[in-house]
Amino acid sequence: MFVLASVCLSAQRMNVPRVNPNFGKPTKEEMLMSVYEPDSTAAVVCLYKETKVTYFDIQSMLYQHKIRLKILKESGLSHALVSIYSRGEIEKLTATAYNMVNGEVESTIMGENEVSAKRIDHSKVLTRFTVPQVKVGTIIEYEYEEKYYKTLKYDWIAQDSIPVRYAFYDVTVPEIYEYNIEILGFNRLISEKKKGTSTFTNGSYMKGSRYKFKGELLPAFKVEPFVWHADDYRTKVNFVLKRTGLPQLAEGSPSSLWSKYKFSVDQEIAAVTKDGKIQMTLQQLDQITDRAWISAKSSSDFYSRNTGYFRTRIDDFEASWEEVDKSFNEPGKYGDLLKMENPLKAEMNQLNLNSMGSDEEKICAIFQLLKSKVEWNEKYDLFGRAMDVVLKEGKGSNADINYILISMLKDANIAAIPVVMGLRDRASVSILYPSLDYFSTFVVGVVKDSTLSFIDGSLNYGYLDVLPPVLMSNRARVLMEGEDFWVNLQKAGNNSVRNTFQATLSPEGKVEGTRTVDYYGQFAFEFKKKYHESKDSLAFIQRLESLNDVKFHSFIAKGLKDFSAKVTEKSSFTKEAKVCADSIYLNPLLFMHVDKPLFTQSGRKFPIEFDYPYDYHIRVSLTIPEGYSVVKIPQSVNLVTRDKQMSLLYQVAQQGQQIAIKYKLNLNELFYHVNKYQDIKQFWEKVAEINNSMLVLSKNK
Repeated sequence: MFVLASVCLSAQRMNVPRVNPNFGKPTKEEMLMSVYEPDSTAAVVCLYKETKVTYFDIQSMLYQHKIRLKILKESGLSHALVSIYSRGEIEKLTATAYNMVNGEVESTIMGENEVSAKRIDHSKVLTRFTVPQVKVGTIIEYEYEEKYYKTLKYDWIAQDSIPVRYAFYDVTVPEIYEYNIEILGFNRLISEKKKGTSTFTNGSYMKGSRYKFKGELLPAFKVEPFVWHADDYRTKVNFVLKRTGLPQLAEGSPSSLWSKYKFSVDQEIAAVTKDGKIQMTLQQLDQITDRAWISAKSSSDFYSRNTGYFRTRIDDFEASWEEVDKSFNEPGKYGDLLKMENPLKAEMNQLNLNSMGSDEEKICAIFQLLKSKVEWNEKYDLFGRAMDVVLKEGKGSNADINYILISMLKDANIAAIPVVMGLRDRASVSILYPSLDYFSTFVVGVVKDSTLSFIDGSLNYGYLDVLPPVLMSNRARVLMEGEDFWVNLQKAGNNSVRNTFQATLSPEGKVEGTRTVDYYGQFAFEFKKKYHESKDSLAFIQRLESLNDVKFHSFIAKGLKDFSAKVTEKSSFTKEAKVCADSIYLNPLLFMHVDKPLFTQSGRKFPIEFDYPYDYHIRVSLTIPEGYSVVKIPQSVNLVTRDKQMSLLYQVAQQGQQIAIKYKLNLNELFYHVNKYQDIKQFWEKVAEINNSMLVLSKNK
């Protein structure tokens, strides 16, 4: 009540239009509004958005959408062109523009010829339409229905890329479906729950729960760099399906799906419950959520003082990750594929695996055989198709390839286990709410010489423990029979670059030298990928020359075609220093690591997420010309962030005509709370400054 009252009071103080749910009847207040006071820079504002969800049969849903926009500036006119991406069927689409003409409201209805639909892929359709007669001051209204068949899609995003005056969501969930429901984001939504009824088109009905969510004065959502999945931070409602089934009936009592609150995570992180309330330390809570939550008004409400981010539980049903693990391994679409026989047994027998000395050598040979039969189709999935179809087509998703790989490895007596996860560019896994819905794909965990490593069918240039960054989840679940547990794939592998440069500077400012660079892990992956995606080797080398302002005279790269985690580059080069009268100016690093700061905005709202941990080394041995003295030389620096997760050691030494430089940067963690932003921003500003430091020489008189 306090939150709702404070929002309403804020709306009154800022002189925003009153909420108007009546479509086809824009108010005079809305028509005359020229500035949206909560955000005076807004070119367009959503005055009202409404979504209502009903059922027309037990597994098919009808979404009814209504949207009202106000155009405030010329730059907002682009919103007359509306794009709707949908996996359902779009029906009953109408749109109208309202303008003030001689003091009267004049409406213009969109014609059917303004609407087009285009299929994007097998499941998604893009519907586009243009609202006519839109100018500064126009009110746009449009509404439509979406039909979803054989699906249970409830999630709702309240916040948009433009400010939202009022957002409303109304959904009734039949009692045969059990969901974990939570509100997320930096803005509060008001929720209401009561008994409801779903009525189907055949006249039957089912009891359930009706939920209503309301949001007011939601600011425009602005994406920030170094965020994998920005929608994780939008104000929204998540419905995570726990299970389906008939409700439990207690003798003499009405049907009920919910039971006493139970909270569990895994053997390492567990919250003790007492009388249905969460009892835990802040440290435990921070471990679970990766955010600094503190207890708020109730045991189901969390708030972060540092970020202003809310997380509110609406419903939570009894569940455990052990139940989720069991469902993955049960007979059916997942379990059957995990138990299939090796379809490439005859081909694998030709590999002569018994003659190989290590498990790693065997795994690599098996993987390369499989990849020679099936190439990745650029899609990630959790479920695989029939293996005979995949092998016949010669293409498949990472899941298609991984299921075959598991069968091949098991046939070679190498333990192979599915490791399920959500892709990093999709919604993150919440350990608080056990559900298979969070998982969108899996990689293969292999026991290599008594250690657990990871590999994936999508790999073209990677290796064991060198996964594409999109798969490097910090919450992946190893489905080892009788011993399921969580792993952080961001800690897998070794990602580093080691540069060694030897060069001589002439009095004319010409730098001649050699460089040897060893790329490991993700850096080797990226090098191979860029090389093979280039038009040819010459184009690849020319790109490197352009990026580093050098000319290569010889260039050899080893390991480009090997299935390995290392690439070695050896080259000779020339580079021009700046000569001005009797002075020479040169960046002594020769090849910079970072040329400008990674972060430039003064403040930040979202956490920072890097792609992968790494270390970057540069060693330079530079000979300066006789007859010249050093006038200015970069200072040595030892730079460390407050949390000690980023560091830079930069050492410069001169001995006679020799300049020696050692540069070592370490990035250990990938996720940083927003309250660390200023420290991280200053760190990378200093890193860029060091990378741009100049050596100045002067000719002796």
